[in-house]
Amino acid sequence: MRHNPFVYFDSIRQDPVRRLRGIVPLTQLGEDLKQNRLPELVFIMPNLCHSSHDCGLEVADLWLGWVVESILGSPAFDPNSLLVLTFDEGITSLGRCGSQPQGGGGHIATVLISPLVKPGFQDPTPYSHYSLLKTIEAAWGLEELGRTSDPSHNMIIQPWQR
Repeated sequence: MRHNPFVYFDSIRQDPVRRLRGIVPLTQLGEDLKQNRLPELVFIMPNLCHSSHDCGLEVADLWLGWVVESILGSPAFDPNSLLVLTFDEGITSLGRCGSQPQGGGGHIATVLISPLVKPGFQDPTPYSHYSLLKTIEAAWGLEELGRTSDPSHNMIIQPWQR
């Protein structure tokens, strides 16, 4: 749960009904996909084994393949859907998150899968996790939280088809 940002919001954490409705086990994903009853935003965080923190890359790769195939093969993934795969750590000593100190883990991969993105597009624009959050906030017309308002965190714009 430590990587799930939603459990840190008091409005979710302190409301048992909202927490049970909105924070569900991954075992529910298959049925939700089959029944096409996903909410507008789904956040899936692998456990420490499936994130390759505690297990090998082969285990994480198999898990990720299952999740991606399940989502892309379901009726819930429609022409307006977006699947974002992003990682929380790199293996270099390059800096992280714009103005953060050096040695933070380096560059990470983020992949956008959608009919709405340019096929095979590679974007040289520097992004951070704040950039992804800023883009989600803008898509839903939400106010920017914390450091997303920092202009050094670019919103993800270039990959979209016009």
